[in-house]
Amino acid sequence: MAYEAHECPYHNIAGWRRERLPRLPDGPIGLPPDWVLEIVSSGHEKKDILSVCRSRYCPVGIGYPMIWVIWPEDPALIAYALDGGDWRVVATLKDTDRARVPPFDALELDLGAVVGDD
Repeated sequence: MAYEAHECPYHNIAGWRRERLPRLPDGPIGLPPDWVLEIVSSGHEKKDILSVCRSRYCPVGIGYPMIWVIWPEDPALIAYALDGGDWRVVATLKDTDRARVPPFDALELDLGAVVGDD
């Protein structure tokens, strides 16, 4: 992902829908991702939480449509969707919950398997 010189993103994983990015370019991706995953790690909670994502990325016009925040040590996932400039919770999973979570709602997600508790 290409950012301005003063921007320093730190998302753990970013993803694009195939319709928007059919193949990877040779250089940086100049298209904002459709989905971002932030993994909350012990000792870095303040850096990893959604409020940081919102304050750092949305005001500069990136505005990801979907953000997932995962706590692997105390298995939990909260999925947020950008809805008219506000974040709306679209899914909340704990422990070994299973659910279809946008933007990957074609597949059933097993949180226990995702965080390695399976």
